[in-house]
Amino acid sequence: MSYAQQAERTNARRRLIAPDAARGLTLLGIACANGVTTWLSADGGIGDHGYTSTSVLGAVVNDSIIDKIAIALTAFFFNVRGLPMFTTLLGYGLGMISLSLMRRYYPRSAAMKTIAKRYGLLAVFGILHMVFLYFGDIMFFYGVFGMLLALLIGLRDKWLLWIAAGLAALSVVIMVVLPIVGIWFATQSGEAGGFAMSVNANGPSFSAKTYGEQLAWSPLVVASQGLGVFFAAPQLFPLVLIGFVAARRRIMDNVDQYRKVLWGAVIIAVIIGIATGAAATALSLSGENLMDRMASGGAEAFVPMSLFFVVEWAGTWTGPGILAAIVLAAEPFQRRLNRAAEEGVDPQTLIPGWLKPICALGRRSMTGYIAQSILFSILVTRFGLGLGRDQGAAVALAWSAGVWVLTLIICYGLELAGKPGPFEALHRRLSYGKKGLQQRWEPTEKQLEKMRKKAAKRNQIPSQPYPEHVSALEGQQPPQGQQVPLGSQDPHGQPHYPGQEPYSGQQHPQSQQPPQGQQPPQGYQPPNQP
Repeated sequence: MSYAQQAERTNARRRLIAPDAARGLTLLGIACANGVTTWLSADGGIGDHGYTSTSVLGAVVNDSIIDKIAIALTAFFFNVRGLPMFTTLLGYGLGMISLSLMRRYYPRSAAMKTIAKRYGLLAVFGILHMVFLYFGDIMFFYGVFGMLLALLIGLRDKWLLWIAAGLAALSVVIMVVLPIVGIWFATQSGEAGGFAMSVNANGPSFSAKTYGEQLAWSPLVVASQGLGVFFAAPQLFPLVLIGFVAARRRIMDNVDQYRKVLWGAVIIAVIIGIATGAAATALSLSGENLMDRMASGGAEAFVPMSLFFVVEWAGTWTGPGILAAIVLAAEPFQRRLNRAAEEGVDPQTLIPGWLKPICALGRRSMTGYIAQSILFSILVTRFGLGLGRDQGAAVALAWSAGVWVLTLIICYGLELAGKPGPFEALHRRLSYGKKGLQQRWEPTEKQLEKMRKKAAKRNQIPSQPYPEHVSALEGQQPPQGQQVPLGSQDPHGQPHYPGQEPYSGQQHPQSQQPPQGQQPPQGYQPPNQP
């Protein structure tokens, strides 16, 4: 078995537990947030169904203290919590894919195409999801963000962080302007109810009386989500970039080195979480029909609308901190798993029983996410069983958590059966083909000829280059009479094919020592060394 294969298999045995646990817990936040604000949102005004107040985060029935507690729990722990953490994880996962492609010696252009294809297909999955199941799909946005980031993998961390800062500043401008535009639109058009619907995220997935009516909304849903990318990108794409840079620096592998950074992110998340949670709770428990007021137009609508958008924007910045908290909490478990892998013990046997289902769901996050929509459609929609409708916030939150538990059971059953998530398996097959990714990238003859011609114009290589130059990276000499192309390897040992540029500012991410008797690639950097 080659060195690259050994390294890949060892990395698989040392799978990080934090991303899996974070994805599983994130899906709880997403289920509760979506369930309360969309699938089972308050439908009606004060006096309807015994409502004494209604808001984005649910209704209070007969002044119930339990409903008020449920609204506070949603405001502090679920609303705009799962989404930003999942978005940060998206960037980290994409960074891990990028490093994996580097280990497999993919040149930058091939890596860009591979990543763009994978996330382009994710966007297609998202479109199908929003058409047939849930209008509030996030996979479409993530697919678009992934394709955009594929174009940026050659940039240094400094430039990626500057882009993130610029987009974050733009999102502040949008946050200030959007309420003003919304009030003007509501005032001019007189369609106050329609604007309230957009704020409360009402949509066809739960308000439609028949499934056919929901499908009839599909063109409008897809169009609105397409336009929504331009508004969501300044708010969410910075989190993707932060996660990507964190993966490049392998923060989850080097917790001790980045402990101060992680704790700093946690502190920021706690401060923002308390402030936004308190504001959202106060707005939601104001004792009036907040949605009617926000849709009324005029000066009286400005304050609640502005606060609503401030809470939504600021809440996104809890994402990195929540993820950092999970990484810190998972560190003791990760140390035990690493020691077990070194001793030849199956690490899975050391994961606590309560954590195994959460990690199983995290490894099948796409299946878990889509399963939420399927279960919500069956259980709570008007054309489904209609359970939990027209109730208070506590009932909505309980049903949402119950849906997450069902997805937990489904995915843990797949784990015990040794089966991948069906949607992950389909996505991987479409992205990488039947054979999957190459263990080590080799250009086709057509690709190699194109590289030769491109490089020859720059006088980078001899006229007859050594085509099997990858073998030279493992210390093997080319056949007699042939030469290795100039520039076939960058200073960090990364393969650099003719006419290709290396990834910018990155070291080759080998993390394991080569098996005894085998030589590592030239330029190999031991772990944790510059």
